[in-house]
Amino acid sequence: MEKKRYAELIEKKNAYLKEFLRLTVLQKEALAASNMERFNELMDAKQAVIEQVDLLDMELILQKNNSHFAPGANQKAELELDTQKYLQQIRVLDIEVNELMQQNLSDTIKSINELQVAKRTETAYRNNARVAHSYFVNKQR
Repeated sequence: MEKKRYAELIEKKNAYLKEFLRLTVLQKEALAASNMERFNELMDAKQAVIEQVDLLDMELILQKNNSHFAPGANQKAELELDTQKYLQQIRVLDIEVNELMQQNLSDTIKSINELQVAKRTETAYRNNARVAHSYFVNKQR
């Protein structure tokens, strides 16, 4: 019975990890399309999945401590291998998402700096134009 419960928990965790992987792919696409609203929605969805996985992990720890799996049990090994596979895929995608976020951040900072320079230049020329009125004085009269 405990083996079955443990296997069910691992399968449920793998399903959550698969969903997390799907959300990460969508997040990468949203970031590439510069759709920050969608990106934030996906972050919230990923957070909900993380909370569910945390609850499952706590239950898995209790089940693992009470479980009587043999050290070389095939079912347990296969399920945990699936978990590792999902975690590795998520890690790779997360690294790509972080790189895209860093690129977007540096692009945004660059744009802000360009706008600040343009604003200072425009302000400097506008102020000089008001102050420096030129008059023509006819000295021949």
